Amino acid sequence: MLIPRCSRTDSGTYTLSCESQRGSNFTKTVALQAVEQPSKPQLYLDGINDPSVSPSYKCISKGSPRPKIVWSGPTDREKKTAIDAWTAESSVSSFKYYNMKVECCAKNNEGEECTQLYEFDLRTDSVKQEEVSNVTISPGEPLLLRCTTGEDTGYTWEHDGKVLVDNKNTIRIIKQRVYGVNMVYAFIASAASDHSGTYTCKKSNRAKSMDIHVRDESFLSSQLPDQILITQNSSCLEADVFYHPGLQHCNWEAPDGSVTKCIREQAVANHRTVRYCNPLQSGEYKLHLEAGGKTETKNTTVCVVETPAPKFSEKYGLLIVETVSVLPANSTWMSRSSTPNGSETDSSWEVIHQDYRQPSHDFCNRKHVRTLLASEVAGSKFKFCLTNRVGTWCSEHYVLQTASLLASRGDPPSDSNSMLLKAGIFVLLLALAVVTLLLVYYIKKKKPQYQPQLQMIQMVGPNDNDYIYINFKDFDYDKKWEFPRQNLELGKELGSGAFGMVVQATAYGINDPGVSQQVAVKMLKEKHQTVEKEALMSELKMLTHIGQHTNIVNLLGACTETGPIYLIFQYCCYGDLLNYLKKSGDRYHKSVTDAFSRDRFSSLYHNLQTKKNQSELVTKDNYMHMHGSTTRGQEDIALITINSNEDPEIYESEEDPTELQALTFDDLLSFAYQVAKGMEFLSSKNVRDVFYWCFTWIEQQGLYKGKDPWFHCF
Repeated sequence: MLIPRCSRTDSGTYTLSCESQRGSNFTKTVALQAVEQPSKPQLYLDGINDPSVSPSYKCISKGSPRPKIVWSGPTDREKKTAIDAWTAESSVSSFKYYNMKVECCAKNNEGEECTQLYEFDLRTDSVKQEEVSNVTISPGEPLLLRCTTGEDTGYTWEHDGKVLVDNKNTIRIIKQRVYGVNMVYAFIASAASDHSGTYTCKKSNRAKSMDIHVRDESFLSSQLPDQILITQNSSCLEADVFYHPGLQHCNWEAPDGSVTKCIREQAVANHRTVRYCNPLQSGEYKLHLEAGGKTETKNTTVCVVETPAPKFSEKYGLLIVETVSVLPANSTWMSRSSTPNGSETDSSWEVIHQDYRQPSHDFCNRKHVRTLLASEVAGSKFKFCLTNRVGTWCSEHYVLQTASLLASRGDPPSDSNSMLLKAGIFVLLLALAVVTLLLVYYIKKKKPQYQPQLQMIQMVGPNDNDYIYINFKDFDYDKKWEFPRQNLELGKELGSGAFGMVVQATAYGINDPGVSQQVAVKMLKEKHQTVEKEALMSELKMLTHIGQHTNIVNLLGACTETGPIYLIFQYCCYGDLLNYLKKSGDRYHKSVTDAFSRDRFSSLYHNLQTKKNQSELVTKDNYMHMHGSTTRGQEDIALITINSNEDPEIYESEEDPTELQALTFDDLLSFAYQVAKGMEFLSSKNVRDVFYWCFTWIEQQGLYKGKDPWFHCF
């Protein structure tokens, strides 16, 4: 349920009932109370049919919660009535209000509204503060006027020049006398449009009038300056608001977005002043108003003016002053001479220079810098004055003993000293420029740059080490290597350098659809330059050009679109070969002496050897299997085939797989063989730094891709 504009009449209890498809019921009850500030009180003249009794004033107002009615005068015989949940009524005798203002106010937590009796005092020509000349009311509202005179007779009420007489159906003319004070009321219980006009109270040669407008249309307007300057943040903002029938909402919005209810001054007819008295800050404030269904927002720019605190300096023959000021601002430079003994003469200050800074949209506390040639100061002392919309500030200072001051005294500066100073400044600037250039060159030279881990030789120069490398920057990238970025799930970081990093990841379907595989992903760090990105892309193109081999870390794919560049490699799960060999030293129980004594090296010169248990195991993918060392004897020595036309073969016994962790001499030969195969492949592709690349791959790849359960990566 949606209530477009909630009012007090929407308050009550609401019940929500729901029934599910299974037949179960659910009920929820909500109590709603719509808060609303009091309506403008309606002031009536009651008890007017009995001339022997003083009439009473009756005040009625509505609001949520129900408002409390407060009178401006005595309430000895006040009668309070709660008509309903929202309407409050209060009545007081008019007897004690014969010589004072009559006003009733309705208050609740949401605000306050007041209504006054409109009075004319013909006993004086002066106008009292509570007397008004223009009032607007709505049709159906009561209108109560009172005229006070010193005489019992000779006064009348007129409407547009016509004398009013008492009429019980339209307008009542009621007379009252209290302690020698004569009063006559003009009371309309329910005003209509034909009651609009000028109402005048006359007595002999004295009269006072009021214009009454009975209109159903609402209006709302406000007056707020576009710019407000204040000298302290404890001041208040004020705005005049004109409205009909009642001011429903009034809020100030500060520059920080905070909203505060208006402080409402006493209303006079259809006008009142609203204020904001919280600590002020420079910025734009907004006044939000609502009355009679109309809304209005007024903006004003507030400037909390800072007191100017000029800072003076003297450079290169210039007097410089820096301060802050609101705009527009006028600056004045003045000077006066001193007597030889140092005392000031009685001569007035002489204006040297004046300038004016124009106003702008950004006028508040602007930086204000002004300069003056020191040679224009006639004496040794000068005064600077700043004038803006807030006030004028002046400050006096002395001029340093510069060349300009000497010139003013008749002592011309030395040409040789001037040339020497200029030459010194030139040499200093030149030396500074040279040092700056050298520093920039050194920084650029020493700054590390991203370089690919391997390079491909295009041709060899006259010297053996004079290589010319292929530049892959202009090569086209083969899109068949592109891998969907959403199928790559990044994991923990494996390592990082100055420019890039390698993380472990899971690739879904990179080799077989629906099958996940652990991979290593190479990427640049977040803060990188374009040249580093181009270098990584060139490395990718070179890797695709090299291709794949079983004895190197193979490129599996790449992500280059809509995001950072990722190079996806095979994941080397067993770590560093060098460290592995160091850690396995104590487990290497087959010594070189044992190898010679058992004639191990004889296997290097034969293509065939007796197979253990008459079963032959053939390796796959150029990898040599590891043998268990705990049960293998001399007869278990494997043959490593170095024939380039055949794959290596070994003969293996069926030992316990859990006993395969100790290294043997055969294992070391197998390592060397596989390293050599990888180096051979990269060398065939003209790849430089083959040993570094191959060894790095062996470190990361974890030694084998064979069927050995301990070294295989699952």
